[in-house]
Amino acid sequence: MRFVTNSCLSFFSLLLLCFNLNGENSKPELNQTDSVFVSLNLQNKEILLDEIIVLENKSQKTKTTRSENIEVISSSFLEENIAGNISNTLEKIPGIQSANISPSMARPLIRGFGGYRIVIAKNGQKQEDQSWNNHQGVAINQSSIEEIEIIKGPASLYYGSDAIGGVINISTLSVPDSFGLSGVVGLKAETNNDLLGMNVKIGLREKLFFFNTDVSYQDFADFRVPADSFEYKPNHFAKLDKSMHNTAGKELSFNMQAGLANNGLISYLLFSYFDNKSGFFPYAAGQELVNAYWETHSVSNRDILLPNSQLKDTEVQYVLNKYFKNSKLSSAFGFQQNISKEYDILKDITGNRQDDILEYYDTNLDLGYNLKTISGRINYTYDSQESYSVVIGLNGQSQKNDISGYSHLIPEYKRSMVGLFSEFRYKINQKFAGQLGVRFDYGNISITESINPDPAIGDSILNPQIDNLYPAIVYAAGLICNPGKSFLAKLHIGKSYRMPAAYELASYGIHRHNLRFEKGSCNLNPEEAYQADFVFEYSHKKIQIALYPFLNYFTNYIYLAPTPEFSLWYFYRPDL
Repeated sequence: MRFVTNSCLSFFSLLLLCFNLNGENSKPELNQTDSVFVSLNLQNKEILLDEIIVLENKSQKTKTTRSENIEVISSSFLEENIAGNISNTLEKIPGIQSANISPSMARPLIRGFGGYRIVIAKNGQKQEDQSWNNHQGVAINQSSIEEIEIIKGPASLYYGSDAIGGVINISTLSVPDSFGLSGVVGLKAETNNDLLGMNVKIGLREKLFFFNTDVSYQDFADFRVPADSFEYKPNHFAKLDKSMHNTAGKELSFNMQAGLANNGLISYLLFSYFDNKSGFFPYAAGQELVNAYWETHSVSNRDILLPNSQLKDTEVQYVLNKYFKNSKLSSAFGFQQNISKEYDILKDITGNRQDDILEYYDTNLDLGYNLKTISGRINYTYDSQESYSVVIGLNGQSQKNDISGYSHLIPEYKRSMVGLFSEFRYKINQKFAGQLGVRFDYGNISITESINPDPAIGDSILNPQIDNLYPAIVYAAGLICNPGKSFLAKLHIGKSYRMPAAYELASYGIHRHNLRFEKGSCNLNPEEAYQADFVFEYSHKKIQIALYPFLNYFTNYIYLAPTPEFSLWYFYRPDL
């Protein structure tokens, strides 16, 4: 399979313990649907007033002030619809699907787009754990999520490259509502893979200071299936014993936030760590299980044997939001380190790599990636409070990927990009509003040349040296019609783009998840798309009708094209 480009058109928990040790008296809270009018008559004497917190319906306000097809998902929705991972949980939302990688890992899809064509962000910062290929799962634990903003359709104006199909922006660990110490302890269990998990959340707010922490751990066994065997190629049957051998795993997630909140200023430091280790179903890895292997995997349904993978994601992020009378300055700067390692029984197919076998013999490291990313963003918003608002933003990132292991799939590379955007929103009258924005982007990717360590198989050079520049201009415009609470209509049109990923430019090898040989194309042009999104919503009493048609026209689309040649790698693997 080889990457090419073309044009295309597409249409259309069980809660155990809760506690709240308040340092002050509890404050009354309002539901999102409540309306409150506060009248204060001050006389010439000192009056001490309790704190008043007014909560607005953020989801409804976002829908009626932005022309994109956008939804805001609260933590209560996640609690009521919780599934095995965040991608499966979001499947309850129209237009969102989930592609399962393993029983514990999955990646979300927005209207069929996934991988490189949607952005998974945390607190506004893009998560880079899917950079190596478009089959990685999302490494975010659900228990730390406070809110999710989902943009269906073009979102390159705010997020730049990779947001051509939409955005899932996850907010974690918000400022505690009440003063004092509070916490929650929960247990989680699932029967299909005997999953057992525990989650502990602790929050503290004292005067200006606040602190949050979330720790969760889960352990799961092999995934059960209603079959004793299956035919994985003609006349070759594999034993299952009503379970998919070697799909057990374990997962640890830790998030900590500490900061200050006072007088229109919110500043905090966020640290997160995610560790997942799980086995690969051996047949999916292209490895035939003879009886000896089957007996080994059948000893325990919780052991993690070869082949397996381990993900370790570490992130440090600093966020500063300052609120003025009619404006807001928000900024975030972060560092991410994403490590992925795949382990397998190593084989020297031709006998030419004895030194490499010896180097990785003790660890069985087949593929290893170490991606380090520095990113930042600054947004300034001015709101006249009457008829218009202006947003100006600057964001960028720089990343470096190192590789290790016996096999090869993608090379070492460096990637950087910077973008400047501005958006103008205008309230025409009480029923109509519009918005218009433009963005300038500049990207660069530098990929190291890779020499074939075993020239008896494949090309002598796996990929050449690549140094590509990708300048881009994108724009968007929208119109909102909101005559009353019962009806909402929106139109959003725009141009989006996407830089080719290093995997599409320079991959060379067997993709374990799909069991196929994939080869990149070093001369790919960026994807470009012209898109239109429509929103029609009507509600009256108990009746609610919603219609979301959309149009995508790609002038340049990157996709895998099957080739008639077979990889020589297969001729040296009679077990496949």
